[in-house]
Amino acid sequence: MNRRSGLRLALALGAFVLLAWAIPRHPAYQRWRRSRLTLAQMTQACGPNGDAAAREGDYPLLYATGLGLNAQKQFAQSLPLLLKAVQLNPDAPAFRDALAQTQVANGQTDEAFQQLSQFVGTHPNLASAHLLLGKLYLATHSGPRAQQELERAVALDANLAEGWAALAGARGEFSADKRSVLEAATRAAALRPTNVDDQLRLASLLAEQSPDEARAVYERALALAPDRADAHRAFARYLLDSGRPLEQAAQAEAEARLARALDARSPQASLLLGLSLTRRRAYADAIEPLTLAAQGDVFDTVAPHNLATLYRRLNRPKEARQWQTVWQGRQAYLSERLRLRSNALARPQDRARSGRLARLLARHGEVEEALRYQSLAQGQPPDAPAVLLGVANDLMQGGFRDLAVPLAERAHQRKNRSASEAGRVSKPGL
Repeated sequence: MNRRSGLRLALALGAFVLLAWAIPRHPAYQRWRRSRLTLAQMTQACGPNGDAAAREGDYPLLYATGLGLNAQKQFAQSLPLLLKAVQLNPDAPAFRDALAQTQVANGQTDEAFQQLSQFVGTHPNLASAHLLLGKLYLATHSGPRAQQELERAVALDANLAEGWAALAGARGEFSADKRSVLEAATRAAALRPTNVDDQLRLASLLAEQSPDEARAVYERALALAPDRADAHRAFARYLLDSGRPLEQAAQAEAEARLARALDARSPQASLLLGLSLTRRRAYADAIEPLTLAAQGDVFDTVAPHNLATLYRRLNRPKEARQWQTVWQGRQAYLSERLRLRSNALARPQDRARSGRLARLLARHGEVEEALRYQSLAQGQPPDAPAVLLGVANDLMQGGFRDLAVPLAERAHQRKNRSASEAGRVSKPGL
């Protein structure tokens, strides 16, 4: 072998060694590798509390595993991983967002505010930082602060569609200025013309001020997503409320039937179908969908009220009295729920108020909301055994054994897992 051939061989070997070293470290390769791992394998690779991945500086693995655990509602397990991911990569808005959502799910709302406020402080001119803080204020019903942060976000980036959409939600909930709400919704829909949610929000706002324009936006949303049941439900509701009931009742009926075909379990679709048939004076035909609506949504008051009215029209007083009683009972519960929720939101630091609301919700079968407020009452994550058992006991008292038993089983599984993990940690060498 001559000198030139040897040099070529050495260069080729050097290039091969360099590639062998670089490829496993390239972000694209790491993403591909992670995509082939199961969640259990990713969790194992992270190590207890994410310590192994943190030592390697592998914040993408910590982040991806945290998102996977969140999707399984394992918020307590994902929290230490996302904390370490943010510590390693503190400037990434997506990481901050995932951590904030996980902190809220674990009952750590104050910690979520603290880290997002710190993010805004270190990035005062970053629109997405203000967006995340504004969304958190919005989720916790802090209207003025939510609007302040979201307005700052869109001022920094006028093309931030998510910011305009969130601002429309904040203004719609906390502001009486309908023009400002419409302005924000219009900007969001213009920036994201293929986003169906933005189009539906805009259409609902236009319905009062410009019905014809609203109809065009609804039709655009349906063209974008003809298989979305909620879009057909929204259009049916618009048709019923548009001021031309007799002319559009038939089309509302058709839209409601489409919605029910796409989502047969939707009480709202059945309700809209029943209301459409009632509007067309097909009273006997309206009984079936209205009954399904009333049975499918035990907190709905519209269907029972309409059923009581229809049965009186059909000269069936016994059924009319039965549904009148159902309607009155639901009205009383919703009034009490509203009172307790207002009290809890007025003083979120008062755990007793959250506890009273959690008990009421659980005794009426509202599991997710009951877990949320029981978490606030106890200052623990929603999947903590004490929270799960507290809600399970209240569900049993309300007669919801089928909902209580799975929660109790989850609580015992969490207890056993925690005891097992504590035992492994206590053993030398593990």
